[in-house]
Amino acid sequence: MTGLHGLKIKKEKTWLPTYTISATVPRARLISSFRYDDDLRICIVVWHNREEHTTALSIFNNHIDHTARFSTFVIDGVSTSRADLYAVGEKGKGFTLATQYLHELIHMDHHEPPPPPPSSSSSASSASSSSNGRSRIMSGKNDSSDEEDDNDDDADYDANEIDEEADIDGLNIRATRKGKSSSSSSKKRKNCNGVSFRARQSIGEFSFGRIRSADDDDEDNDDDIEVLMVKEDNLTPIDLDAMLRRRGIHNPEDVKKINSAKASLKAIYQRRFKYHLSEPLPLHKKDACQPSHEIAHITNDEVLVTILGLPRLLNPEHLFSGTYGVIPRQKHWRVPDTKFEFFEQLEEEFRAPFYHRDQLVPHGCPTNHLGLVYYGDLDLSSDRMYVQNDDEEYNSDLNEAANKALCTMPDLAREIAYDILTDDDVASGNTISHVLQPKCPDESSKQAYRDAFIAAWQRQTPALEGQELYPYQEGESSDVALITEFGMRPCLVLEHVRQILEHSGAYPPIRKYARKALLQSVPLTVPPSGLERLQNALCNLIPNLSIQDIVVRNFTKSYPTIIWERSEDDNQPADGRGCGGRFVLGLPPLCSRHENVPCLCWIGPALEDALEDWKNEAVQGRVIPKNERYFEFDKCMQNTRDMLEVPVMIPVPIAPNPPNNDNDRGGNDGDGDEDMHDVPGGDEDDDESDSDQGVDDTNIRSSSGSEPVRPRGRPR
Repeated sequence: MTGLHGLKIKKEKTWLPTYTISATVPRARLISSFRYDDDLRICIVVWHNREEHTTALSIFNNHIDHTARFSTFVIDGVSTSRADLYAVGEKGKGFTLATQYLHELIHMDHHEPPPPPPSSSSSASSASSSSNGRSRIMSGKNDSSDEEDDNDDDADYDANEIDEEADIDGLNIRATRKGKSSSSSSKKRKNCNGVSFRARQSIGEFSFGRIRSADDDDEDNDDDIEVLMVKEDNLTPIDLDAMLRRRGIHNPEDVKKINSAKASLKAIYQRRFKYHLSEPLPLHKKDACQPSHEIAHITNDEVLVTILGLPRLLNPEHLFSGTYGVIPRQKHWRVPDTKFEFFEQLEEEFRAPFYHRDQLVPHGCPTNHLGLVYYGDLDLSSDRMYVQNDDEEYNSDLNEAANKALCTMPDLAREIAYDILTDDDVASGNTISHVLQPKCPDESSKQAYRDAFIAAWQRQTPALEGQELYPYQEGESSDVALITEFGMRPCLVLEHVRQILEHSGAYPPIRKYARKALLQSVPLTVPPSGLERLQNALCNLIPNLSIQDIVVRNFTKSYPTIIWERSEDDNQPADGRGCGGRFVLGLPPLCSRHENVPCLCWIGPALEDALEDWKNEAVQGRVIPKNERYFEFDKCMQNTRDMLEVPVMIPVPIAPNPPNNDNDRGGNDGDGDEDMHDVPGGDEDDDESDSDQGVDDTNIRSSSGSEPVRPRGRPR
């Protein structure tokens, strides 16, 4: 335990450990094991006072950075090694800001007034520096010394006599206060709540103190500035010679100074015994003054922080939320070979937190349902509260991790899909849904996307269970009708979500889906009525198109009616040997006007749809002039009446009548006339009439031939 705060926990039986985190890493597994002589040991304990109902923390680490000093923890601008990419904080600000926040939280929770101004001896050594929002290391007597030490005015045991200050940005609560300065001497506050720490052999205790502003030249003005001060108690075990050298005493006859050094030296060892940094040998319990008079309990590589008096409502999850993994998340996923780890947010979290290299960034990159841990490089503010800018590297890394998870990690894929669907903030910045650019190289990846989003939709709306789902965007009523026509359930999504689903190939636009469905339909064995007419018109309008390049499929949906399917050599110019593709026609729709007759009403719309699709899809596609289209349509629709095929009369051969006399001829007139009327086209007028109609031999159907298929499908 450290300082008075640790001593209070150790002595009072009302403090009980409620949560302990400890870890030991063998020295052989450490990258920089040559710097240390023992295994790495880490221990964090949460304490609870069963009478005062307050909380305390003790944090221990026996492998302090080899470049760290006492000033590293409290002075802005002093930093440990930055060679490690996972180092926390920048120039010591991480610890100073956290310490100040906890110290203020303790005093705010218990409504304690800030400590009185520093003693006159401390103020004298630090009067030259003061500023708003600053942390200071104060030299001078430590208030935690024993009674006999307090009465010894010459017992100044601080060897370094540090008098430094540094700006600290991003102070959240009450880092700087102004008020009336107090002329009374500082009163001892033993066993009070607060923060203290031990770095190597030195103990530091934080307290608020008041100093006069350096900008205030008016001596009568009693306004001052309150700052957070750190009083260092350097308890490094040394002997008398070292103490004399430290104080610059070279005259062996200066008895007064030598006695003062001896008294300070004894005070150091007495405080070491008091704080359990060591224990005295039986013969030197009161006069210990050199390292050989004690048994050390600590090493120079240790650092220990003690926080006493935190609010009782703080639970371990909240206490350790600043460091990812101290309290393991119930669901978390590390995506292999990427810089991201995803985890599920807690119910009490309004928005999932963001961590950078396991350290919480309160105003980090935006998140939604899933929390993020990023192990790449980010430009953070000096207080680690904000991300300075969201660079392209972060977006690229997030896109890579999310896409890989969606394709290969089903459990995480469902969570990411749910995160995307619930991210309804179109201005939320670079969340997953706004940076994801899907890459699905194969059908299995596309199916993985589909499975993830189906599970997410069903999670949003359990009633969708067992239904085939398809997304659509608001305002696309025609798409909704077509989705329903295919027997699927439309699901409304935002525009950027629709783009994700389209680019992944999981859910192409419904019209593209319908075109593919037409191509995959089975061929129609019996052609619809009027197919030859459409074939003739298209062959006359499109160069190198043959009748064999127009096929019919058993497809009855409202879209598409007819499409152009490119062939593999469609990129080559037409050279007379082919047209670069073919037309695929669905079954013509029903006609509301000719309900029971195979009509030709579908030919005109199909011709227009065919030419429009050929223009858009074919390499050689172009706009066919209207006059050409109308001419060919009119030409192909000859020999029709009311959009119906005109029945073609087929003459039946009749044997010539034998010559008869007039009586016989007259007697058979009735029968002869009846036979002539019964035979279609039996007179010359009828033959001439048929000739005038210009019936094409190719359109003549044998009376014994198959009947044309009646168009069927959906009403146009």
